[in-house]
Amino acid sequence: MQSLSFITLFCLPSLSESYTACLEPTLCNCLSGCDVLSPMSYGGAEHLPCDTNLLVVPNFGTYWNARRVKQAVTVAKEKLEFEGAKEFDAVWKPHAMAVAKGGVTAYMGLLGISLNAVKARYQAKIAEVLKKTMKKQCEVAKCISFCAASCESQCDYWGLESTDEDYLASIGWTKAMCDVDGSKTTLKEACNDIKTNAEGCDANCDGASGLLTFQLLLLPSGLNFMFA
Repeated sequence: MQSLSFITLFCLPSLSESYTACLEPTLCNCLSGCDVLSPMSYGGAEHLPCDTNLLVVPNFGTYWNARRVKQAVTVAKEKLEFEGAKEFDAVWKPHAMAVAKGGVTAYMGLLGISLNAVKARYQAKIAEVLKKTMKKQCEVAKCISFCAASCESQCDYWGLESTDEDYLASIGWTKAMCDVDGSKTTLKEACNDIKTNAEGCDANCDGASGLLTFQLLLLPSGLNFMFA
């Protein structure tokens, strides 16, 4: 019980920080492929949720998933480029550019919310597994170690114009959301925390995959293309 309390109170906060900068759904898909995080392990009917729906227009019950948000970001950037290439009178061009830039900023902010919501959902499922036996806790540690290698920079992927803190703050993102090296470090720390408190755990938290029991599961149709 003491071990379980440690896992719940101390490991999970660091675990939630571990995924901050990792590209989704790449990392989530990897974790979802681990046998210990299969539906049977956490008592659910579905794989780890690697997408989420955001309520964007409450009055009409309109929801957007991460793929729809990405499309909106792309359109907003194209609109900005289009407006920048047009020839306006000196009075109107700054106004048109400001409106287009505002659209990009708004949708990038929504994208950040969407990505964090995805991470929060599947982390909650992992937390459920960490409340189970020490054996399962150890398997989660092995899974995290294995999948740490798939942690890629989401900021590089999304083509942020800068990772300066002022710019990130302007779109509602944080520096941690672009610190992929920091995320890899905290993934390793989370693995070690779980390993330490799962008696007899032989997880290699330096990223070796040989100790991981990894099973390729049939993922829900389209899961790998949620963000495509």
